[in-house]
Amino acid sequence: MVVDQREGEGDAAVGARDLGAETIEVSRRYGFSVWAAAGDMAHGWALARGGEARGIGLLESGIAGMRQAIGGISVVFLSALAEGWRHLGEPGKALAVLADCHREVERTGDGHYLAELHRLEGECRLEMGASYPESGPTAARRCFEAALAVSRRQQARTLEKLARERRVPLIPIL
Repeated sequence: MVVDQREGEGDAAVGARDLGAETIEVSRRYGFSVWAAAGDMAHGWALARGGEARGIGLLESGIAGMRQAIGGISVVFLSALAEGWRHLGEPGKALAVLADCHREVERTGDGHYLAELHRLEGECRLEMGASYPESGPTAARRCFEAALAVSRRQQARTLEKLARERRVPLIPIL
């Protein structure tokens, strides 16, 4: 989730966890299936962000709930699952989910979150290191540059800033 990148990210995760739990409770009580799925996603993301593997189950529950409620899934939900895997030290699993995200963007034409998908892919490729195929600093830099290009085209300033901040340390000094 983009909120993860701001100052005080620990507080953001705690807030998301608490708000997610409250959303789940109220939504299930009143039968708001879309909001229950969103609550599962927010709560699961926050747990995974804090290193708790049970967050993955909630993220997957949120994805399944959203598919059932609206007959589809937003890449925002899938990307939260990818972030969950990344925060748990599983960048390879995160990349597999991001591949699903890219397929969903192709299928639906909904590219509003494409810059963030490229940035997350760059983070995963950087974490995996150069010993893995198509990973390491060079591959990550390509992802960050793609994120930067998309965010500029979409005039998404926050996503542009995130991509730029991650790309800069990877620019070789000539």
